[in-house]
Amino acid sequence: MDQELSELTGVLNQMMDRLEHSFQHANRFSADVSHELKTPLTIMQGEVETALSSCDPGSEVENNLLSVQREAQRLKTITGSLMMLAQVDSGNLVTRRRTISLSEEIEALCEDAEILCEQKELTLSSEIQRNIKFETDPDLLRQALQNLISNAIKYNEEGGKVSVLLERAEEEIVISVANTGAGIPEDERDKIFNRFHRGDKARSRNIDGFGLGLNLAQEIIRMLGGDLSLARATFEITKFEVKFPT
Repeated sequence: MDQELSELTGVLNQMMDRLEHSFQHANRFSADVSHELKTPLTIMQGEVETALSSCDPGSEVENNLLSVQREAQRLKTITGSLMMLAQVDSGNLVTRRRTISLSEEIEALCEDAEILCEQKELTLSSEIQRNIKFETDPDLLRQALQNLISNAIKYNEEGGKVSVLLERAEEEIVISVANTGAGIPEDERDKIFNRFHRGDKARSRNIDGFGLGLNLAQEIIRMLGGDLSLARATFEITKFEVKFPT
């Protein structure tokens, strides 16, 4: 029996070593590819901007260049997200924590979001509890919350609403982002945090996205010690909640 257990242990250890090697290889691959794409995409954007400055406004050439510019920016965003996710997976993402006014941070995010809402004829409302201080990495937290607000704006309905709430409960800080719209089908709700997952309506090229925003937001919030979840999903309202213990 001891010999059999020893052999089984050896087989399991070898299997775990192979899995660990594959995991590290995948992380390195994502990070390396993202890094290698970053420079040529930046050069491409620069060349397009130069070409745009010398072409006739409203011409077919300008329209084509603008299309290339949008796609280059889209690829640059994807590579940036992939690089950050690779750092998260490998435990190499550095956090720079300091105490901030979370109330002021959310207010600033809402001011930026209001401009985007106006462009899409949406209404933004906010309910922000005053004087909430919190120790976190403000840059990472801002990126996670921007992803949530961006989704609330993109996947909304004509003339719809976006609402943002910040409050301190007894033992936790709660940040919620909600939007009107068609909602999330029940069979999609357990998949929305998967990488590269996009619902049927989201696959349209009319809605910019690549299925990494929610996963990246969840990974960042988790790294900062919090939890991101889908709190409500009806045919009228979709609401995400971020909770941090106090």
